[in-house]
Amino acid sequence: MEKVIAGKNLSDAFYIVKALGIIMMVITHTDSPFYNFPYLFIMPLFFIVSGFFFKPAYVDNKKQFIIKRIKRLYLTFLFWNILFLIFHNCLYTIGLNSTEYSVADYLRHGIKIALFTRMEPLLHPLWFLKSLFFGSLIVLAVLWLQKRCRLKNAVVSAVFFALLCAGFLIKKSYGAFTYDIHRELIVPSVIYLGIIFSRYKSKLLRPNITAAIICFCVILLCSRYFTFELIAAEIVDPIVFIVLASAGFYMGYCVSLYMLRCGKLANVFVYIGKHTMTILILHLISFKILSLILLHCFGVPHDAIRLDYPIGNGLYEYGWIGYSAVGVSLPLLCSLILEKSRVFITRIFQ
Repeated sequence: MEKVIAGKNLSDAFYIVKALGIIMMVITHTDSPFYNFPYLFIMPLFFIVSGFFFKPAYVDNKKQFIIKRIKRLYLTFLFWNILFLIFHNCLYTIGLNSTEYSVADYLRHGIKIALFTRMEPLLHPLWFLKSLFFGSLIVLAVLWLQKRCRLKNAVVSAVFFALLCAGFLIKKSYGAFTYDIHRELIVPSVIYLGIIFSRYKSKLLRPNITAAIICFCVILLCSRYFTFELIAAEIVDPIVFIVLASAGFYMGYCVSLYMLRCGKLANVFVYIGKHTMTILILHLISFKILSLILLHCFGVPHDAIRLDYPIGNGLYEYGWIGYSAVGVSLPLLCSLILEKSRVFITRIFQ
């Protein structure tokens, strides 16, 4: 295996990394017994990948970067939340939402969605888009100051670590803070970690199976005693957070390189990695659809379906496997249908 890969192989490797991450994220949102382990590195992994592909040219073209982030993150967040808001009461009627909205609720929630402060119940995972948006802007600002003031990389690293510690201390001292400031101060550190991995990839990303196994063992050992909840900025300790985020990313990267050798299996994971956004958006409603089917076929309690996350519903000990499979496959099916429809429509009007 090459010590460092580039080009299409590098892109495919990172698609596989994202695929592994999104599958584990879906699993953690079911009634899975494997909870602590993936939560120690899953969400940091996605932020690191984003930082890995941060282009230095963005520092000189801030406007282009901000516009791209608005289109990719804010408008995606806005579109899906508004769509789910419009159909909120319809989803409530069929049992997929737990509360019914009044007109005042619609207005209040619509304003909060526009201000990037609220997600619809079936779109809780979209907090990631908000944190990536503001985290990326903070990273851009710090790197711009670095270039303008000619700061050394060590100073910049210290700034990001200070932001991480500030977010950690705010949450620890005051609890949840306005606009999730505590979390948005933590996120830039892992985005910048991805930039460091990219900058020194020839040294830091040399695939080594022994090192990957050690990373796995360290994360597994830690998972027996604690976990992270990045959505709530519960990270136990800033240094441990950075160490485990780095270990999880390196482990995922090494696994992806070995999977690249697996031919068709690798192609499947690359496809999944290219559609992580779709899975992020639609996996919770996919859970609910499965629960609704189980309600009619097996008499699952109706209250269980109204829960935001499936809890096994008392069907089978391994029911989380079915939920995980549907949480990944149904959004992919929706993407495939949409892609085929676009091709078909394009051919008609050519």
